[in-house]
Amino acid sequence: IASYDITPRDSAKMAEADIFIYVGYGAEEVLGIYAESIRDGAPVFKLLDHIPDADAEEPYFWLDPMKVEKLSWKITEALSQVDPGNAENYIRNTRAFSEKLRELDAWIMSRVGEIPPEKRKIISVRDTLSHFASRYGLEVVGYVTAYAGTYEPQSKSVTELADRAVKEQVSIFFIEYEESATTLREVVETVADEINVETVEFIYIESLAPQHGVRTYIDLMRRNTETIVNALTQDLDKPSVKQTTQSIFPINLLLEPFKYEFMQRGLVTLLFVVVAAALVGSFAVLRGWAIFGDALAHGGVAGLVMAYLIRIDYFLGALISGLFVALAVSTVEKKTRLRTDVIIAFTFTSMFALAIVILSYMGGVTVSIEDILFADVTAVSVEMMQRTLITTSLVMVFALTFRKALLIYTVDPVMASSMGFRTTAIHIAHRATGSLHNALTHT
Repeated sequence: IASYDITPRDSAKMAEADIFIYVGYGAEEVLGIYAESIRDGAPVFKLLDHIPDADAEEPYFWLDPMKVEKLSWKITEALSQVDPGNAENYIRNTRAFSEKLRELDAWIMSRVGEIPPEKRKIISVRDTLSHFASRYGLEVVGYVTAYAGTYEPQSKSVTELADRAVKEQVSIFFIEYEESATTLREVVETVADEINVETVEFIYIESLAPQHGVRTYIDLMRRNTETIVNALTQDLDKPSVKQTTQSIFPINLLLEPFKYEFMQRGLVTLLFVVVAAALVGSFAVLRGWAIFGDALAHGGVAGLVMAYLIRIDYFLGALISGLFVALAVSTVEKKTRLRTDVIIAFTFTSMFALAIVILSYMGGVTVSIEDILFADVTAVSVEMMQRTLITTSLVMVFALTFRKALLIYTVDPVMASSMGFRTTAIHIAHRATGSLHNALTHT
């Protein structure tokens, strides 16, 4: 588990169990410490302690069936100690499972043997395939991150991954099932498209997927093996990238990261976003609405979650949510005597809490709150860049067309009203524009 919060129900289960077994990486390390503190001497079994070469950051030792076999006997021993009456059953079941694991190992070895030696190089989103590769003679050329948990890749690491794929002539990027709805997946797909590399879905790592026929550990290993072998035995074009012209001038050091189009798109998109933010934000700060930006940003998360649920465009979901927040704040302002900052604070915290509650009760979801909150500029597509240009243009047209009315209204609303400006319309239009920009930055 990369990230997890213990609930009272979980605490009760841990306290009542005869033994607590956990892998021991990521958030699970904290779970182990917590279990030891509440269990009053009952056994706590950490799997990583029994796998010498497993990394506490990215273990994934279970992708090697022989390590799983050794570990199964350790678990059998631990279960037999807490439940000696069923020791024979545990041993008998483990023997049967061990036989299946050995058959699985032989089958995987045979299937991987079909891959030509020159094609045995793999790249994945995370460093999840090292144990599998070590066992079956593959080479892990690269990955975006070796860090367990939410991760926002640096532009440097992304360009280095692209360079490595081109240098090593790796034509396949494998995407883990657990990354199916994350920012990291978007980044990898963008890089792959840029350098003419195929992306393959999915490698199952940390969870089963009965809806996809992956019901057991054996199913998981067979599916992963078939996916890897089928991908690496294809005849695919080699990755390539248009290299920049080398020269002695230092300017090339600055331009080097932008030899990839995804970096160029990211820069252009950021420039457009900054322009829109400056135009909308300047008037908001003058009017004393600085906190309103936080309200839109946090309120937009609920829209993104709903968009994920009903499978509509994230931009549309964030826009609708932002408009709802803007109109709700404006309506409550008129109907009550509450201060604006109080209304804004209540609205955006409520919307953010709603998003977290929905995510907490959604079953079988592979998206996390962090991936909704934090996008990655290296994942910007052509369509997203075009959308940013259009949105920024609309914001600029609005700001330039009504700049006089906006300026007077932000400084003195009473004066603006006395001069004949429709202050209510200006008020709503400005907040709607802020909602539009918020939806843009979220997606």
